[in-house]
Amino acid sequence: MQSLRTSKRIAALCVLLVAATNAGVADQHNSVAIADSSAAINAVGAATVQLVALSAGEKTVVTRWAVTASVAGTFKFVYGTGTLCATGLTALTGAMNLAANGFAGSPGNLSPQFTVPSGNALCITGTGSSQSLNGYLSYSQF
Repeated sequence: MQSLRTSKRIAALCVLLVAATNAGVADQHNSVAIADSSAAINAVGAATVQLVALSAGEKTVVTRWAVTASVAGTFKFVYGTGTLCATGLTALTGAMNLAANGFAGSPGNLSPQFTVPSGNALCITGTGSSQSLNGYLSYSQF
């Protein structure tokens, strides 16, 4: 009888251990994303430029990005559908100010920086008429 109770307790502990391990793995996948793709950022003038094409049924998670500007101005990441994200244009970030030859970038960790909803393209919008934005971003789609 004692052996049966001990076996049941061990079995219950194993179930709890497996459940806790699986919860930890799920949490890890929600908070850390490993990018498997990258895109160059090359935008000139006060325009919206597509960086990552939309993928039906897949969201885009950006994990790292860096941007430099040739002259002072602002930029922001946006998303939408249609040519150059024009349909349903929505800001992912606020406007970020850059001085001439300035730099902005994401922190050096693997946390998702922002997520583009499923079925939308990722774009960047600059404000300076003679501004040249250059850089990169790392992302995954799933």
